[in-house]
Amino acid sequence: MTGMQLDDVSGCDVAAQACLRKAGFEKDKNLTVFLLPGLSGDVGEFSSLLSPPDASLHFVPIHYRHWSRLRSDANELDRLVADCVGQIESYGPRAKVFLLGYSFGAQMACDVARAMIASGHRIGLLGLIDAPARPQVVTVPASTAERLHRLIRGIRRGETADQLARFSAGALFRPQAKRARAVFKWLHGFGLFPRMLNRIDLNIQMRFHLILLNEWLARMASFDDRLLCPTTLFRGSSWPLGADADLGWTRYLGKLRVVTISGDHGDVLQPQNAEQIISEITAIISKSDGVLPH
Repeated sequence: MTGMQLDDVSGCDVAAQACLRKAGFEKDKNLTVFLLPGLSGDVGEFSSLLSPPDASLHFVPIHYRHWSRLRSDANELDRLVADCVGQIESYGPRAKVFLLGYSFGAQMACDVARAMIASGHRIGLLGLIDAPARPQVVTVPASTAERLHRLIRGIRRGETADQLARFSAGALFRPQAKRARAVFKWLHGFGLFPRMLNRIDLNIQMRFHLILLNEWLARMASFDDRLLCPTTLFRGSSWPLGADADLGWTRYLGKLRVVTISGDHGDVLQPQNAEQIISEITAIISKSDGVLPH
């Protein structure tokens, strides 16, 4: 496929990391990689990347605005992108910007890269983790009967807390539930039942971000120009064999290579894969002319 390479990473590229350490680049501010989380906005998804103390890279999670501060209008996606760009720029000027997005964060990373290139920044890496270019989004809301049936099935599978959180979030997300959302936010602010209310909160955030994802998909349908920054798609191994290797990204990205990592969408950020992702990014940065020795 034009503009794309397909690699299968089976181990950690120790040599690339050693090369950077030898050159004195460890923890240098130029080696900062900005992380954009999935639909929930939960930066805890990146815990496997944030925890290694010996990693050559410095990972910085980007925080999305809370659902209570999101608006349902056509400009909200632009505001969210501007928020992300502002957070990145607050870390000071750098030769190149390195981005890594998971799931919905991949779509956000693309928009952030496009916005930063337009304002004169150089993107040294656009990393996409297990995200199709055009994900299937269900726009028809489930009926009350369907939600109850799903709740019961989940409880039978032992997913009681998760299913109750999803069910509650669905009820709070409804347009006519403004007062209920305000009460929920007030109770949550007191720290009551933190584990359960946090789960509900994350599920509400996901529903608001789905609105933004639909807006992103609508915009991308009209884009003819492709981003030309170096891009790596970390593709989970659970995608069907018949699926496009690039998950549809070649249409939008001119310098794309694909790296296969093990697992499905829910566990591609496991520690085993984190080592491979860190290794791949380190190798890219070690070859970049944007990293200068001390």
